[in-house]
Amino acid sequence: MTGPLQEIRRPKAAEAAKPSSTSTVKKKTCTASQNKDQDVPAKKPHTAKKKAETPEPIGEDVGIIIVTYIEVTVPSSAPQVQSRTGKKPAKVAPTPAAAVYKCGPIEFDVEDTFEMFFRDLADAVHCTRDSLPVPKLMWKLANIKSSPEKPITNAIGFKAMLTAVQEKRRGDRQITVMMPRPDQRPQTFPWEVGTEDERGHNRMQEFYNTEAQTAAEDPFDFHSQKQRIDDASQDCKQQICNKYPVGNLGEPYQDIRVYRNAEGRMWELNDLRISVWANKLARGKCTVDAPPNAPHFGHRQSLKPRTAPSSSPVALPPTAAGSSSFPEAFLAATMQQQQRDTVLAGGFGFNSVPGTHATHLRPPSVTQSFFNPDDVPAFFDVPNTITLSAWCARYRIPVEDEQKISHMGFVLGDRDFEDMPESVWKDEFGFAYLAWDCIKRRHIQFYYDLKDGKWDKPLA
Repeated sequence: MTGPLQEIRRPKAAEAAKPSSTSTVKKKTCTASQNKDQDVPAKKPHTAKKKAETPEPIGEDVGIIIVTYIEVTVPSSAPQVQSRTGKKPAKVAPTPAAAVYKCGPIEFDVEDTFEMFFRDLADAVHCTRDSLPVPKLMWKLANIKSSPEKPITNAIGFKAMLTAVQEKRRGDRQITVMMPRPDQRPQTFPWEVGTEDERGHNRMQEFYNTEAQTAAEDPFDFHSQKQRIDDASQDCKQQICNKYPVGNLGEPYQDIRVYRNAEGRMWELNDLRISVWANKLARGKCTVDAPPNAPHFGHRQSLKPRTAPSSSPVALPPTAAGSSSFPEAFLAATMQQQQRDTVLAGGFGFNSVPGTHATHLRPPSVTQSFFNPDDVPAFFDVPNTITLSAWCARYRIPVEDEQKISHMGFVLGDRDFEDMPESVWKDEFGFAYLAWDCIKRRHIQFYYDLKDGKWDKPLA
């Protein structure tokens, strides 16, 4: 058909070609019903997981709190060096690690000042503010292992620390302050400062006068060694002082303590010699009757003999003859020469010369000894051409005594052998007292012979 009827049918065909919304809904409903019948779970939409953020406190009255942990480093003792034996090198023990004491923790606000922070830090380690080693203070973040250590020695470093910590989250606002042991400074206030509780700040107690500090002391420190030795020998000092009181030998040593050995040599027992003697006595190296074989009791340290004041009146020296007696003496000598032949010719046994006044004699001079041991130095130079055999031959030292002094290491010009105790030269080497005394006197005479140029001349 053609015409209007055909035109009317064309729109209906077009409408039939378009999918209707009701059919789509029906199709979805059928699909859902089929899924329910088949028990297939429907897929849920994927949602991205978000990390829960900790909200910061809001408000101007809430401050930022920083937690501070404190580590105090105490140095360890020095390594002990073993004694060297032979040609083997000395062995050094490994140095132990330093001890670290942990204190705190403390809290402070970012509004606190530099001095307030150090005041809290001093209270945590039980010391004063002035005792803190501020130039050596370091800090780092506590929760970050790779955090570098930074100085906090002044207000600028303290401000930089606050700026760095404020940028962290709340859980990371924890720091560690590293410091060496605080200085132990004495109290120098010239007024009463009260007790520790009254002041409100404790003194350093944990890092001083403790067993850990005693173990950490340097065992080779001179003052520590001397103090330990003096404490151990205190009783021995008292024994020596009781044995040799002040003025024990009387005049002219009435104001000092003096020890005199069997040979007559004397030493003043001052504080140093008493300490040396007491230390050896405490270790059983000597007795209270004889001092140790130490340089403090050597020949050069012995007392020079004092001259006691004489109670007899001093004799006046003779008056020298004046010039007026010279003509008389000259005239008498001239007359004696003229009458000498007359006296001999007459055969008389007396001289007819008139008597004259004798002139005054010279004042008597003090005769000096052949040598003085006190003037001989402890060591004097000896020419290399002079051997021990030549020395023994010149001073008539027996052959057996020459072998003994050679065996003991006798050196010409060295007087240290004179201080050798009797137990050595008598018991070990077998010298008699006179033979040993002869060797000492000949050695002193040897010094004067070299000095006066008499070594090459025959011995009188």
